[in-house]
Amino acid sequence: MDDIRHTADSRPSLSQRLTSDIERGAAHTLSFLPEGGRIAVGAVFVGILAGISTSMLKWVIAWVGMLVSHAVNPDGGNWRFMIYPLLGVVLAVLFQKMVGQNLAHGTELLKKRMAADNYYFKKSLIWNPMIACWLTVGFGGSAGGEGPSAYSGGAIGSCVARWLGISPDGMRILVGCGAGAGIAGIFKAPVGGMLFTLEVLKMQMTTVAVMCLIVACLCSFATSYVISGFTWDVNFTALIPFDSHHLLWFLLLGVFCGIYSIYYNHTRNYVARRLGRVGNVWVKCVSSGLCMAVMIFFFPAMFGEGYGVMKEMINNIDRSLFTCSPFYHDIGNIWWTIGILTAILLLKGMAVAGANCGGGVAGEFAPTLFAGSLAGFLFATVINLAFGMSLPVGSFALMGMAGVMAGTVGAPLMSIFIAAESSDSYGFLLGFMLTAGVSFIIVTAFSRITSQRSAAPIHPH
Repeated sequence: MDDIRHTADSRPSLSQRLTSDIERGAAHTLSFLPEGGRIAVGAVFVGILAGISTSMLKWVIAWVGMLVSHAVNPDGGNWRFMIYPLLGVVLAVLFQKMVGQNLAHGTELLKKRMAADNYYFKKSLIWNPMIACWLTVGFGGSAGGEGPSAYSGGAIGSCVARWLGISPDGMRILVGCGAGAGIAGIFKAPVGGMLFTLEVLKMQMTTVAVMCLIVACLCSFATSYVISGFTWDVNFTALIPFDSHHLLWFLLLGVFCGIYSIYYNHTRNYVARRLGRVGNVWVKCVSSGLCMAVMIFFFPAMFGEGYGVMKEMINNIDRSLFTCSPFYHDIGNIWWTIGILTAILLLKGMAVAGANCGGGVAGEFAPTLFAGSLAGFLFATVINLAFGMSLPVGSFALMGMAGVMAGTVGAPLMSIFIAAESSDSYGFLLGFMLTAGVSFIIVTAFSRITSQRSAAPIHPH
C-alpha cells in the first residue's frame, strides 16, 4: 500500500521531522494567500518540477540506450539485441520487488487513485517510476515513458500540495495538474498534457482548476523545451506546406489507421491477457523479454521509444528500418521497405504488451505515435506504387501519428495536439483532425457493434 501507516508507539525519524518542519514552514510563509492562490503557486512549482523530471527521464533513457548500443554493427544483425530487452525487464522486476511497489501501468494507477479519492502519494513515487522506466525502455523495451511520467507528475502534485498545506480538495487539483504536466513535459505538448487530464483521466475540474492545469502544463513544457536546448523530439524538417488536395487521401488514411488500431488493440490486449494468466513473475518477465528480444533482433527499429525512427519517417527517410538489422543489405529495395514496415506494424502491439505487462514499467502513448508514423509511411508508399502517384510520404507519416493514437488510446483531441505539438506542425492541424477523427469513429463504431453482438441474447432453435 502507498499510504503511510504510523503505529501508536512509532517515532518519526530525523528526516521525517525535518521534512514536516519544511512543509509547515512553507505553508506558514504563504498563509497570507487564500487556498486558491496557494494552489496557483503550487501549479507553477508542479509544472517546473515535472519538466525537470521528464527531461531527466528522456536524457537517461537516451544515455542508457547509447551505452548498450555503442558497439553494435550498423551493417548487419546484432546478437546483443537478444540480451538487452530481456535484461531490462528482469532489472525492472527486481527494482519493483526491492522497493515493494507495483509501478506498471501508470495511467491506470492514476485512474484508480482518482476513483478512490486517494491523492496521497509517497515521495518515493516521484522517482521510482522513473528509475523502473529507465531500466525497461533504456535497455530496449519497445514502449514509451509517458505512464511513468504522468504517475511521477501526480506524485509531485501531491507532495507540493502537502508542502503548501493545501486541503484534500486542493491536493486533488494539483495531482491532476502534475499528471498533465508529466505528459506535457515528455512530449513538449502543453495542450496535449492538459487534454490528458481532462480526456483520459476524465477529471471534473472547475474553471480555476483548469487555469491551474494550463499553468502547470505550460511551465512543464517551457522547462523541458529549455533544458533540451529549444529542440523538438520529432522535428518535421521537410518544408512541404499543407495541401488541401490531399484531404481525401487523409480521410482514407484515417480509415486505414482505424482498421489498424483495431488490430493493434486486439493483439496488445490478447498478449496482455495471456501474460496475466502467468502466475510466476519470473516466467512472465523472461518469456516477454525473450519475445521482445527476438523481435528487436530482426527489427531494431523497435528498440526503445523510437523517436529517431519517427523523425526519419515523417521526413521521408527509411534508412532506420534497415540499420543494425539482418536486412541491412536490402536497403533501397522498395519491396523490402514495405515488408519490414508491415512486419513491424503487425508485431508492435505485442511488443508493447510485453514491455508493459511482462514486468516492465513504461508508457503506451509513444508506441502509438511510432506505429502511426509507420502506418502513414506504408499507406502513402503503397498508394504511390500502385497508382503512380507522388503523395508526400513524410506528411502522411505525420498524419498517421495522430490517427493511430486516436484509434488506440480513444482520446482524439489529445492525439491531435500531441502529434501537432511534438512535431511543431500546427500548420497540418486540419489533416490531423481529419485523420484522427475518422480513425476514432471507426474504432468506436466497431467497439459498439461487437459489444452489442456479445450482449445479444442467444435464442435456441
